[in-house]
Amino acid sequence: MQFRQRGNRIQVYKYAGYDTEKKRAKMALLGSMDLDGWPGSKLAVRMSSLSEEEKAEIKSYQKQLEEGCNLKKSNEILKNLGTTLMKADDALKNNHGEIAGEAWEEWSGDVKFWLHKVGETIKRIEQDRQAAEAQLR
Repeated sequence: MQFRQRGNRIQVYKYAGYDTEKKRAKMALLGSMDLDGWPGSKLAVRMSSLSEEEKAEIKSYQKQLEEGCNLKKSNEILKNLGTTLMKADDALKNNHGEIAGEAWEEWSGDVKFWLHKVGETIKRIEQDRQAAEAQLR
């Protein structure tokens, strides 16, 4: 199996024999999948005719893509967290605490809860890092 990125898609190729004239392997296009690992319709249909080993190889590659995509999304969320909180503060001030279609008490309770959880997580990570640095000294 070979996987080749073409723009926003990953093309999946299967070994289809050897071309003696060209002295190289023949590869057959099975289909394509998204960059986050979701197979397109052709690939999904053709996967049923593949051997278990080939299916496992595609699933392994899909898992790698998914993990990479999730890591990338997580990093983007964390990089933008400070800016997002700053924008939320500005929006609250500009709207005088009014949120369209939301009950203030429920909304503010959820926000306070998650801000507290994030604060606790940051403190725990800082403590773990400080303890690790202390052990290295």
